[in-house]
Amino acid sequence: MPLRFSSSVLTATATLVTSNLVLRLDPDLASSYSGSGSTWTDIAGTADNITLVNSPTYTSGTPSYFTFNGSNQYGSGTTTGVVNSTAYTKSAWFYLNGYQDNNIFSGDGHFIYMGNQASIDKKIYCGHADWPLFTAYPSTATINLNTWYNVTLTFSTTNGMTLYINGVQDSTYTVRKTAVPGTRTANIAAYSTGNLLNGRVGKVLCYSAELTAGEVLQNFNADKSTYASAIVTSGLQFNLQTAPTSGTTWTDTSGNGRNATLVGSPSYVSNNGGGIRLNNENGSGTDYISVPYNIASNTVTVEVVASFNPTSFWGTIWGNEIYNTDGGYLAYMDNSTNLNYGIPNNETSVTITDSNAIRHWIFVIDGTQASLFLNGSQIGTTATISNQTIFATGDFYFGARHLNDGTGLTDTMNNSNSADYPVFYQMRVYNKALSGAEITQNYNAVKGTYGL
Repeated sequence: MPLRFSSSVLTATATLVTSNLVLRLDPDLASSYSGSGSTWTDIAGTADNITLVNSPTYTSGTPSYFTFNGSNQYGSGTTTGVVNSTAYTKSAWFYLNGYQDNNIFSGDGHFIYMGNQASIDKKIYCGHADWPLFTAYPSTATINLNTWYNVTLTFSTTNGMTLYINGVQDSTYTVRKTAVPGTRTANIAAYSTGNLLNGRVGKVLCYSAELTAGEVLQNFNADKSTYASAIVTSGLQFNLQTAPTSGTTWTDTSGNGRNATLVGSPSYVSNNGGGIRLNNENGSGTDYISVPYNIASNTVTVEVVASFNPTSFWGTIWGNEIYNTDGGYLAYMDNSTNLNYGIPNNETSVTITDSNAIRHWIFVIDGTQASLFLNGSQIGTTATISNQTIFATGDFYFGARHLNDGTGLTDTMNNSNSADYPVFYQMRVYNKALSGAEITQNYNAVKGTYGL
């Protein structure tokens, strides 16, 4: 089953444990990686630098990371004794693009990897090279593709191994407690020069001591917001991610400057990181969210995290349309269990469950195909639609559509019970059709916040 981030509260005071830190590779910091070159610099003070072999791809952002292709790219460390023989802690943030051997943080004498049976059991394996089986110690949890995880392994010759995933203890292994053999170098995304990772690696840490459970959680809390927010950014046109607590402007964090305007008298709610409630008791209400953006091609993805369950119909989810000319696109509900989306007068209809729960919706228009995804899974079938050539110019609305001539507003999202007024938490639009993997990535980025 998919893993969720720990429910422990992240505070501004969560800081990295630095005592006994012997290796720190941090692609977010220019002191560790400048953005170019083949050296990933250890900034723990021990100069155990990593050589990046065959140019893995560096991505700068939130988070920053290296992508390894699984065929000839890895990080090579030559310093001996990086991993202490009798007590250590190894930790890394990683993200799998595919299942294969997928070494994450290994070296001469020690390993954290997925194993060549990864596509079958999807587990992490840990151990030392002189143990009888490389599959002696598997994780309890399974690891999904296209998802960031933090893996931390502690070891001592007294207590054996303890594996943590996303700050929470996964399992222990005490059958063998022998010291680490070999030269104890540190390699990233490889064991020696083989068994390579197909995926991403972010921050990597190594300590010369066995961290406590509290210290492991402290490190996870220090970084979890960075990796939990890793949405797809390619093709992103605007990103309304953090609702404003006051005022009428919802800031676009994509960098494109398309700040939304809160129209009418909507209000802020603080649950689940905050959202904007539209105080509409029926479809004639005047609360909605307007974005200075218009869809300009027949390839688009609209993503919405919201709670809505209209009692007056139509109840519009989003609209960027001119109904009279069949222009643009929109999504609305014409009864409590029927959702329509796509080209006006030619919408695709799907049956949903009426619910006041927060849900994650992704609408994908790819030329002459339309698909809808709810909480990471497709609902209904991919529909064949007309090739749209007429586009709206009256701005993009959430919680309302335009009048039939493409001006003004009508059919706002609503509920007759004020306790169930619609709330919009996050919204994004892309000028491309997100792939299945990208849809999963965005869902995984938000599901922990909303308990999905």
